[in-house]
Amino acid sequence: GEIVEGRRRIEALLAKPEISRDRKVELLNVLGSSYLEEGNLTQAADSFRKSQAFDSSNLNSQLNSIQLKMAQKQFVEAFKLGQQILLRYPKEPELKVLM
Repeated sequence: GEIVEGRRRIEALLAKPEISRDRKVELLNVLGSSYLEEGNLTQAADSFRKSQAFDSSNLNSQLNSIQLKMAQKQFVEAFKLGQQILLRYPKEPELKVLM
């Protein structure tokens, strides 16, 4: 349905060389979040990993990685990652909610 079509469109955009790095990071995060929401943790991890390869400091990518770790029941790893991010972004409200 609509989700599959949306993913297809995102994949098509990601294949275009003129798409900026920041836009690719954003699109990969959206793609990964859609997979995470449906429980496809392998595809979610792949999308988030690609996003971080473009920009390892992107806050959304890092927050998504925490949510992925939690979905994978890797709670200690999620907490550790959250603590690292909290040191860099001490005023980030979304991180405080996750932690």
